[in-house]
Amino acid sequence: MTGILSPDIKKLVEKNSRELSEIEGNLLSTAKDGQVRVFFITSCNASEGKTVTAISLAYALSRNARRKVLLIDGNLHTPRLHEVFSIDAGSGLTDLCYGKVRDVERDTELQDLYVITHGASVENTADLFRSVDFKTTLDNLKQKFDYVIVDGCSVIGSSDALVSAKCFDGIILVVECEKTTWEIAETVQNKLKMSGGNIIGAVLNKRKYYIPRFLYGKI
Repeated sequence: MTGILSPDIKKLVEKNSRELSEIEGNLLSTAKDGQVRVFFITSCNASEGKTVTAISLAYALSRNARRKVLLIDGNLHTPRLHEVFSIDAGSGLTDLCYGKVRDVERDTELQDLYVITHGASVENTADLFRSVDFKTTLDNLKQKFDYVIVDGCSVIGSSDALVSAKCFDGIILVVECEKTTWEIAETVQNKLKMSGGNIIGAVLNKRKYYIPRFLYGKI
């Protein structure tokens, strides 16, 4: 089954095309030596826009930069990618890590963008993310795609993000404008670094414009 992106999400992604172009340029610049190709998208709290950010980055890299991109649902507590792409959850990340299946990538309506859903439920998600199986799975997928983007859990409320932080080439922290305080963002940043994570940037999400948007940067 081919994944079809939700019209609402597609509209939102295309609306932010200018910002995406800038982020795409920054990512390609960061990854120019080919060493940063597996990205983890996380946030301080839940519902700050991780999934939309992950999809937006995957969209920009596949459509604009013409790279082969894999988007993985690594949020095993509240997975969303199967809903957003209108595909059945089926076999996914957890099944792949435990060797139950070999090929779980789904193609999408977007050329060069593929999706892996979360997979079967597991009793202890942190055990999966700290396992050698998870890191090995990422390394194997890295050989098949130009970029791998993992839509993960928030840091506060689950240990999944911290135990897996060191498995990724780079971490992007999503911060919700006017909601996430700088103290919380700094605490989360420090926790990720202490866990071995390599934070390469942050995305300020849900920004509110109090003057016409086109005037920002001109006055």
